[in-house]
Formats: sequence, structure tokens, C-alpha cells
Amino acid sequence: MKININEGQFNAPKVPEGIYDVIPVNMTRKDSAKGNLCAYIQFQIQGGESADGDDLTGQKVLGMLVCIDTVLWKFNQLYKAVTGEDMPTMEFEDETELLDWLWEAINGQPLRAKVTERLYNDEVRLDLEYLSD
Repeated sequence: MKININEGQFNAPKVPEGIYDVIPVNMTRKDSAKGNLCAYIQFQIQGGESADGDDLTGQKVLGMLVCIDTVLWKFNQLYKAVTGEDMPTMEFEDETELLDWLWEAINGQPLRAKVTERLYNDEVRLDLEYLSD
């Protein structure tokens, strides 16, 4: 599963496909319809170009991480894109503690993200892939 970003969701404009330099600037938490805790991370674009050559510096894009075992690899992908290392083996009391720890590690730290479109339930969504060297 990838991070889903919907056009207009959480007041975020749709960002064209491309590879961008981004900085995480805000994180909010909310339970999904299935009751799983989700982190909605707002990234501000610092540079890079969309596939059509537009400079979107200053624009924001939103990502969502779901706190379930099957997608914890996505947390590691984000952490590694920031630090260059895999997440350390740790135990957390609950999902909130995990999100607090991750936010402390990534808040304000630059990284690169690849934005692509995909079809999900007859709706075009954007996916973020966090890139590490």
C-alpha cells in the first residue's frame, strides 16, 4: 500500500506527477473509516519539477500513513529517505507513540518524494514514494 493523497482532501491542491524536494511541516492524526489510526503529513515542496516542467516550490502535498502491520514498511521508507538509515528495532506502547517518535525524526527534515497517479475505486489518487540514495 502506498500513501494516498486525494485532490482536495484536507484542502490540498492536486500536485502533478514528478520528483520533488520536500519538507514535512505538519502532521495530524485521525482514525480511518475502519478504525485504524492514520497520520496525515503535510509536505511543502522546496524544489524539483513536475513531469510537465512546472516549478511548484512552496506548494503543499499531503500524505497518509496507516498504522497497521502490513504497511509499516512505508514508515521505514519515509524514515530512511530522511536519515539514510533503516528505522531501528524498537517497541512502542501504541500507535500514538510510534507517530510521535517518527514525527520527531522527520519534522522539518528535507527529503525527496516521487508523486505518481493511480486509479483507486474509480478515482484518480496520488501516491508518494519516499526516495533514499
